[in-house]
Amino acid sequence: MQMSNPRPSEPLQRLRVAVEQADHVAGAAVYHEAQSLFTACLSSPQHLRNLQQLAPEYGKPEFLLCVDSNGSPVYPTGNIVEDFRKTVTEHPSLGLWFQEATVEEDGRSVLLIARWLCHLVGFRHCSVHLFIDHPTRDDYTLVQVRSVHKFESPACFDVPVAGHVVDLESTTDTLYKELEEELDLHRDDVYDPEMVGSYDYRGPSSDPILRNVEFRVVFRSRLKADRLSSIRLADREVAAISVFALSELEAMIDTYPERVASGLAESLPIYLRSKRK
Repeated sequence: MQMSNPRPSEPLQRLRVAVEQADHVAGAAVYHEAQSLFTACLSSPQHLRNLQQLAPEYGKPEFLLCVDSNGSPVYPTGNIVEDFRKTVTEHPSLGLWFQEATVEEDGRSVLLIARWLCHLVGFRHCSVHLFIDHPTRDDYTLVQVRSVHKFESPACFDVPVAGHVVDLESTTDTLYKELEEELDLHRDDVYDPEMVGSYDYRGPSSDPILRNVEFRVVFRSRLKADRLSSIRLADREVAAISVFALSELEAMIDTYPERVASGLAESLPIYLRSKRK
């Protein structure tokens, strides 16, 4: 019999409430609640095990920049940075929750947040979505089928390439990295991507585990004519790449929304507007 996930603890619930009240960014009150949750995990191995059950991505070495609803970085106060430095020295496992980094443009410190923690409590972070036009047919586009092993929206239709902006990467660098990781395509396999829009996405609050809040940046490109055969699918990431007529894709999303990941459903209108200009 499959074990059900444990109920979120009181410290976790308080952190989720604080994050929502702070519009999904990490201010002083939110950091204080995150410290309380971390302390609870330090004092109780069972508490930590329950947290790890709720967050299957726990320990994954991927850290995300917290951003506001316009996609701008959220800077912690100097007191928060100093407290983090002191605490992580005493308890290195806090480095699985936060990491300090310096923004090159202005030399200011930020606290990057572990991907698992972003998804567990709802810290807003950046992601990129890339639509890829068919090489020769303007009324056709490429669509990904997500692997059945994916944590979110397994086996659903999605944008052909998407991913989190990790650490302090640029959106363009992330886009090309994901293009290679997911489809084994490179810069010279597609025409220069165009940024066509962005939006603030908040996943359904009814989900008992996932709290996905993203600032999504949408790009559009076209696959070069002889490169379809170059596509190779990443194991446990991409199950298939299909070619859809745009009219059929819109009809499919309207008729079978449960088969469609939020990235495709929410980003498609931006992509279609860019094609109709």
